[in-house]
Amino acid sequence: MLGASIALAALVLLVSLLRAALPGLREWSAAAALAAIASWLSWPGALAGAPASFVAAASLACFLAGCLRFGGRRPSWALLGGALAVLGLVLAASQLMRHGGMLGSLAAGIYALAFGVLIALGMVRRPASGTAAWSSRGVAALALLVGFGSCAQAAVPVFPLLAAASPLGGIALALLPLAAVLLAQDALLARPAGPAHGDPLTGLPERDRFEALVRERLARQRGGRPVALLLIELDHLERANQVAGRDGGDALLRDFAQLASAQLRAETVLGRLGGETFGVLLPGTSARDAWQAGERLRVAAAARAVMTPGGEYRYTISGGIASAEGGDTFERLYVRADLALYEAKQAGHDAIRLAHSALVGQGASAAPGEGGRR
Repeated sequence: MLGASIALAALVLLVSLLRAALPGLREWSAAAALAAIASWLSWPGALAGAPASFVAAASLACFLAGCLRFGGRRPSWALLGGALAVLGLVLAASQLMRHGGMLGSLAAGIYALAFGVLIALGMVRRPASGTAAWSSRGVAALALLVGFGSCAQAAVPVFPLLAAASPLGGIALALLPLAAVLLAQDALLARPAGPAHGDPLTGLPERDRFEALVRERLARQRGGRPVALLLIELDHLERANQVAGRDGGDALLRDFAQLASAQLRAETVLGRLGGETFGVLLPGTSARDAWQAGERLRVAAAARAVMTPGGEYRYTISGGIASAEGGDTFERLYVRADLALYEAKQAGHDAIRLAHSALVGQGASAAPGEGGRR
């Protein structure tokens, strides 16, 4: 029951971190609980049998969803659920067949290998340095080990020598949530802290602290690794203050701060620069990826309905993005992002613009050519 004990320990640690509001923690917690159940069902060792295989597959699906959320992406539960449903049907059918055990094991092995590769690719491509990079590589290695162990279990009837490797999948599955704890701790350590620098309304770093963090990241940015700055303003906040009252405007600011914190990658630095303006530093992010992140925020904000003292209120955002160039200073980066933000507002608001001409999309939020601010 070693696997179950490891998974339960990871579950306790992940649940204790939920108050930190890091994206992906809930999904990882579910993955840990399911891994513990799968380990119990597969006692004394390898992932064997349809019930254990299905629960293990569900654990992998939740873990992949957590990795996507942790990386600032929204998981497609329809695709994950569809893949899980197909596997469930194959496993159920294998139980009705005379020699269906090998078919079920093979299907579970292919599923585990595919999801393991997806998790590993996401971790390897994740922009990180120092201990965070090692944590990502550890998760990638464990995810691949889950797939290898599951495939080894399926191949035992043909290659008996693989029997010794088959328990690896179950142990690695239990260790995955524990590795996620390390990812979460690295993200928490990278968060800007200190009440002296916190905005009392949103809890985000204020302008001075945000600028210091950006300068620090620019100074240690490795050659060739991109970094982007996104400036965001809530559109027509003064009008919201008139309609919903000052408390209503504050509610919108708090809502957007919570939305951005949940939507963006754990490594991003989010700050309130004053008034309706927010800054987002996106390390390891190209201009195109930064635009996509800004677009996701824009769409999500437009879909929000915030309860204010004046009733339900909807809001939109505008944003400008600048990608750091060699030897860039904070001032130069900020000016270019500010110019792009001005273009977005001049275009009618509710838009994301890139500094310089870069074709990354079509429509209201497609990046235009370089413009000037008044």
